[in-house]
Order: sequence, then structure tokens, then C-alpha cells
Amino acid sequence: MASSRRIQSIDFWRGVVLLVIFIDHVPGNLFSEATPRNFGFSDAAEAFVFMSGLVLGYINWPRIERGDAGTVVRACLRRAGQLYAVQVVLALGALALFGAAFVASGEPAMLTADNRAAFFDNPTTGLVGTLLLSYQIGYFNILSVYVVLMIMAAGLFWLMSRSIVAAFALSGALFVIARFGIMLPSWPVPYTWFLNPIAWQFLFVIGIAAGALRRSGPLPHSRFLFTAACLYLVFALAVTTGFFGFGDDAAGRIASAMEMNKGVLGWSRLLHFLALAYVVSQLRLGDLLLKVPGSGLVTELGRQSLSIFAAGSILSAVGQIVLRLIPRDENPLAFHLAGVALVAAGVGLMIGLAQYLSWRQASSSEPRVPTPVAKRPASAVLAGFGPRQSSSVSSR
Repeated sequence: MASSRRIQSIDFWRGVVLLVIFIDHVPGNLFSEATPRNFGFSDAAEAFVFMSGLVLGYINWPRIERGDAGTVVRACLRRAGQLYAVQVVLALGALALFGAAFVASGEPAMLTADNRAAFFDNPTTGLVGTLLLSYQIGYFNILSVYVVLMIMAAGLFWLMSRSIVAAFALSGALFVIARFGIMLPSWPVPYTWFLNPIAWQFLFVIGIAAGALRRSGPLPHSRFLFTAACLYLVFALAVTTGFFGFGDDAAGRIASAMEMNKGVLGWSRLLHFLALAYVVSQLRLGDLLLKVPGSGLVTELGRQSLSIFAAGSILSAVGQIVLRLIPRDENPLAFHLAGVALVAAGVGLMIGLAQYLSWRQASSSEPRVPTPVAKRPASAVLAGFGPRQSSSVSSR
């Protein structure tokens, strides 16, 4: 069995994904023009779900092999409860920030943009919907999906312990069913979840399988698969960039003919991410980037993933508020400078938090060394007791 120690490259890529999510969640900043969504069909959401499944599979697969599925199921359900609490706190915290921003600025968009109007129009139903996870505001919905995926993982791990083929067949069937409009409803707004967990669980399960395989070593190389993956990535790059600016109309027609619906994890998005993940793994890109100065800071972000995700979510809400108050059309220079400053400050705070959390964990895990006491002769010790103490000891 492979060692259960952490793999630095996995933590590094988790850190990269967290940074990309934060940057993409501050709309309009210049850094967002360089994130992966601008160069292919998939984006950080696919990476987040896949990496979550990969880590889950890597950690828990030895227990499945030992027949201890019950422990894994309970761990998944506990994690789902933890994620649920974080999601509710983040959503309500963001709504409080936007509400305070409206009071301070009078800007109506603070209450209405990104599906926030339903909460501020009726806080009671908005609160209940938030607690039920059936009401989600923009940029604060991926963790809700993660909660459902962890609950589903509990059942899928139990099924995997009996039949891996059956688990994959069920996951694939759910992915297909999602294409027929089967999705979780929203309330109190009459919509559906932006990201459909019934579809996205398929990528999560693929990540679990990749994590289990990673325990046996790197994924095997196939020249055919590697070539096909590279060609598909180049094709996606060409379509996404409008054939590098020379064929916007043609690219638009091709894109419209492909299933790119993010809500149900369109097959073109799924294939793009899998191709990207395979190429990155075969090139050992993570191991190479770990040699770059400063990569350790990114790795620490991945090790503290949930705390950093939560911090990044709140910081992104602050960034949205600030940039909303700067008129982009009237003063584009000020807008872009503010965006750069906000993202730089946010990344710095996330790195600082990760370093602090890692330091605190290391400090708490250090063995406690008893305070040394100077040795004294027994006669000196006994001399310190008065008659009353001596009598008390002798009476026991």
C-alpha cells in the first residue's frame, strides 16, 4: 500500500484552484483575464470538484480496501455537516456585507445583484431558504454542491466497497439523467440550483477514482490519449478565443453546437477538464512548479483549503462591493487599479492566514516537554512539611 503521507503536488494544485476561484469571483479585475476559463471550455469549478474527490479518494481508499466502509461513510457525513455550517455562515455573512454596503452607499445593486433581491425583499423566507440550501446567491453556490456531493459520496463509497463497477454505473446513469431536466429546485425563487449536483457528482466520482489510483503511483502514460488530449485542448483554446481573433463567427457557431451548459456539466466541459488534468499529470507539471520559489506558499493554501476558501469568499464579496462603487466607464484607470490592489491584498491575506493556521497546527502537534524540576535530597523535601502535613500523610 502506498504511503498515506500528503502529496505536495496535490496540495499545490488545490492552492492554485483556490486562488483562481478568488480571482474569478472579483468580476472585472485584470487578473481574471488570465484565468483558465479564458482559454478553454472548463474553469475552476471543475478543478475544485475534481480535486475534492481526488483528495477524498486518496485518503479513504485504504479503508475501503480493508473493508472499513462504515468509517468512511461516517467521515463523509461529518464532513458534509461541517461544510453545511460553513456554507450557511458564508452566505449570511456575505448578505450582511452587501446590506451594510447598501446602507453606507445607497447603491441599489448591493441588494439586487446576483440573486440577492429575494433575501432582502423577504428576509424570513430568504433565511429559511439559506438554511435549506435551496436559496443561493451568486458566487456563493459551489459549497452547497459540495455538501450534497459529500452526502452522495457516503452512499457511493458504501457501494464501491461492494462493486466498483456498480458505483460507476450508477454515477454515470445519474449524469445522463441530469440531461433530462432532473435537478434540485430552488426556493423561495422559482429556479433551480445553478450547479446541478446530480450531474456534477460524476466528475466528483472520477476524482475519487483518480485519488485511489494515485496511491499506486502516477497514472499510466498512453501516447494515444496524450495526443488526443493535447489536440482537444488546442481545439478548445481556438474556439474560446474565437480562433485567436480571426474567426469569432465560426467559433460562435461551433460553441453553440456543443454542450457547454455549466449547470449540468456539459460534456464538452467535462472532456476539456479531463484532457487538461491528464496532460498536466503526464507532464508532471505540479512537480516542476514546486521547484519555483514561492510555490510553498501556494501549497500551504491547499493544505488549509476550507479555511482559505471561506476567507477567499468573504474577500471576494468585499472586492465586489468596492468595484461596484467605482464607475468603470467614467474612470477605467481607477477601476482597474482598484481591482489589482484588491486582488493583490486578498491573495496576501489568504497566504498570511494559511501560514498562521499551519504554524498553529504545528505548534499544537509538538509534544509537550515537562518543565524540569531541580533535584533535591529527600531530607530537604521532608523538611518542608510541617507536623500537620506529616501527620496527614502517615494517617493514609
